[in-house]
Amino acid sequence: VIQGLADAVAPPENGRRLARAHPARVRLVELEGVGHRLLHDRSDRVVPEILAFVTQQHRAPGHRGAPEGE
Repeated sequence: VIQGLADAVAPPENGRRLARAHPARVRLVELEGVGHRLLHDRSDRVVPEILAFVTQQHRAPGHRGAPEGE
């Protein structure tokens, strides 16, 4: 979950609640001073987080796209 801390549409507590409820499945990234348009306003922070997540999932053991031997 990537959450803008200045988001009035989806309040930061929403992301925190998800992280508390599903700690093994949810990684929370909070962006200070960012509102609801976080991808538009801070793509420099959002894109690397998404890429890191996708890479981690792709390399996870048992994932269909995982490299051989993993």
